[in-house]
Amino acid sequence: MESKSRVTAAFDRAGSREIIEGLSLRSIDNKIDTASGTLFCYVDLQNRFTAYAVDGESHLRHYTKWHFKPGQRCELNVEYEPLPNCIVLPIDAVARDLREMCVFEWVGNEDDKNIWRKKPVHVIHQTKDVVVIANDGNIFPGARVATKGASFLLAALNAANQQVTGGGGIQHGDHVH
Repeated sequence: MESKSRVTAAFDRAGSREIIEGLSLRSIDNKIDTASGTLFCYVDLQNRFTAYAVDGESHLRHYTKWHFKPGQRCELNVEYEPLPNCIVLPIDAVARDLREMCVFEWVGNEDDKNIWRKKPVHVIHQTKDVVVIANDGNIFPGARVATKGASFLLAALNAANQQVTGGGGIQHGDHVH
């Protein structure tokens, strides 16, 4: 709390995710709840409301619907330690191969096709939303990488490589489920 860490809150709402940035911690409990495995903390959050009226049988009733409700659950992300010399990417920008993690860097166009080059990366930290990779020279800040669908690009590349090398097919004794 003393370091004035950056805090964001993520609310899941009917299939979408609402991110609120620029929050600050007001207080943090001194122990983790053993039943839920959570650490309770409190942030200052600006609330907004919608006022509406419903015409009842005898008179008009006025209601207020608050955007955030007391006790509503959310995921708080607290940046508490700076990671120097790193690159932050969306989670879908990094694919996992058998032994390595990789991203796909855009090289250019050739014969009306987009050309992507597979680049191995070293993952330092990962959350549900982002991946932090080392700036070790494989990818440079500002490089154009595929921010979505890296796993699909990797699967397509592996399938194409298997066709070229003659692999594939089901061998005797193999099982497909």
